[in-house]
Amino acid sequence: MNIKDKYISDKCNEIDSLLKQAKIWAEGDPKLKRKQKSDFKLGAHLATYANVIMLGMLEDCIEYMVTERARKSGDPEIVNYVSNHISQSFRNPNYSKICEVLGQFSAKYKSEFQDRIKHDSSAVEALNSIIKNKTNSAHLGLSNLNLSIDDANGYFLRVIPILEVLEDLLIINP
Repeated sequence: MNIKDKYISDKCNEIDSLLKQAKIWAEGDPKLKRKQKSDFKLGAHLATYANVIMLGMLEDCIEYMVTERARKSGDPEIVNYVSNHISQSFRNPNYSKICEVLGQFSAKYKSEFQDRIKHDSSAVEALNSIIKNKTNSAHLGLSNLNLSIDDANGYFLRVIPILEVLEDLLIINP
């Protein structure tokens, strides 16, 4: 992970820690001599929980970066407007919503993001999976739990490039 901003880095580290702890709870601590029987049902519940938390973290970090970019204007009223607007309208941040928000700032931001994160990339597939799994758990209930902690961890690792590119565009090199 190559995130420079402390707020975003801390949020990502929280998710990483959550996923590692969930794996230990569901599969046992590999440091212990006695083996614990893996609990796949517990693992699925923990992975579903982690998936929802991950999506919230992505929403939060993207909202944070957009607000930080607005803060560079030096106008507190613009910052307030952008912050309120994004917090009310930006949910389930799929690729097209991210591109739309970037395009509202600048066609250059949108274009550069699309050049660096392709719509059919592994990062976007992972983002879509996180959104789909959250939606399925919310609307289909717990009877359809099939997400593993390893799946959730893989999605998390694969969406990091989206945060890295957004951080570069909005915070580091606006």
